[in-house]
Order: sequence, then C-alpha cells, then structure tokens
Amino acid sequence: MERILKKEAPMKVLRAIIIGFVFLSLVACCAYCQNASLTKDSIIQMSKAGLPEDVIISKIKAEPNPLNFSTDDLIALKAAGVSDGVLRALVAPAAKPEAQPPASPPPAAAADPDNPLSPHDPGIYLMTATRDSGKKMVMIERAGSARDKTAHV
Repeated sequence: MERILKKEAPMKVLRAIIIGFVFLSLVACCAYCQNASLTKDSIIQMSKAGLPEDVIISKIKAEPNPLNFSTDDLIALKAAGVSDGVLRALVAPAAKPEAQPPASPPPAAAADPDNPLSPHDPGIYLMTATRDSGKKMVMIERAGSARDKTAHV
C-alpha cells in the first residue's frame, strides 16, 4: 500500500505542473486578445451591440498605432450602421501630443569683468592680484571680430 502512495505522489506533482502551465497559457491568450488592435469587424460589433458613440471613439483614440481604413472599409462600416461620429474619428488624424516649448536658456549671470568664465570682448587679458587679495582681469590687447588686432581704446 505504501508503494502505491509513493508512486502517486510524483504523478500529482506532474499533474499540478501541467494544470498550472495550461492556466498560465489561457491567461496569456486572454491578455493578448484584449490588446488586439481594432478591426473593421470589431467596430461593427461594438456599434451593433449598442455601445455609445463616445465609448467607441475613446477606444479608437486609445489605439497605440493609428488605424488605417480604406475607402471600401469606410463604406462597409457606414452600410453596417456605424455612426458618422465614429467614422469621423476613424478618418481624423490622431492628435499628436503637444510639443513642449523649447526650454529657455537659464538667465545669464551678471557679467563679472574679473571672472574668466564670464563673456568678455575678444582680446588678450592679464589676471592680476589686487591689494584686497582679489583678482582682476586687465585687457592687454583687443582683437576685432575677424580676430585682427585693433588699437587699444
């Protein structure tokens, strides 16, 4: 009797694994079917089921990829009794998300004439030490916009 119980234990485990695999496969198939894109037939089914127009339009706008129906498809949808509002939603181009305005550059810091990183007129400068242990930039030679040397003003 113990021998029979020992043989049934692995079978129960195997059976549980198979049932679990089948269950997970069913869940995956259901999830895939719910995410399937809209087709002409699914729109006709929703319309014939009496779903409100705004619900069908919301479903159309929620599609990740824009729907592309031919003229014959649109005629078939109209013949099947799909409302004009739904047809307009199918033909209207999907609204693109509003483009963010370009970020404005940070406000320019007040030009510090003694800071080498702040903007200066083109030329050659000398960094000198001041009596109060600060630093000062002194222009030695000015350069024009074409990098030509000009007279010091």
